[in-house]
Amino acid sequence: GGLINQLRNPVVLWEALDHLCAISPVLNEQLAIQLVGTIDPAIQTSLNKLNHLKSKFTIEPYKSHDQILKDYEAADILLLLVNNSDNAKANIPGKLFEYIATGKPILLMAPEGTDAAIILKGYLSSIDFQYDDPISNLKALQSFIEGSKDSIDNSDFKLNFERQKLTKSLVDIIHNLD
Repeated sequence: GGLINQLRNPVVLWEALDHLCAISPVLNEQLAIQLVGTIDPAIQTSLNKLNHLKSKFTIEPYKSHDQILKDYEAADILLLLVNNSDNAKANIPGKLFEYIATGKPILLMAPEGTDAAIILKGYLSSIDFQYDDPISNLKALQSFIEGSKDSIDNSDFKLNFERQKLTKSLVDIIHNLD
């Protein structure tokens, strides 16, 4: 959920997906995009200009956390949007850890070098799609989407984020401060 505003409108991604739908009948038939939360009206307008994609969106209002977790389970790919601004580089959305816990493929839309992208580096089924990337990344996006149904074992990566391991890391950092 949350607000999808102009700072988090992944126009490049929408255009890339629209283009992929134009060249891939299978994707065009299967793609469904669910956005949850408050959507800036300007974003709705920009989505309606995309021939293939405009019919693929469902926009749902606020949902309970339990319902959101069920939506994660039903999804093939989870989209994480990080604001396209300089101060977003150190912003790590809590949702990132919820996404990692599902083991599902994650499509990260973020400025280059964000902490979220650095964390996801070791996650086997993720793709980092940048706001200012040209559509030349289409091939990578297409293979990511097509491969998203394959089961990828992220269990080792997920183990690193279990509370005990994070607590131990924090204790190590504190000890190293002395």
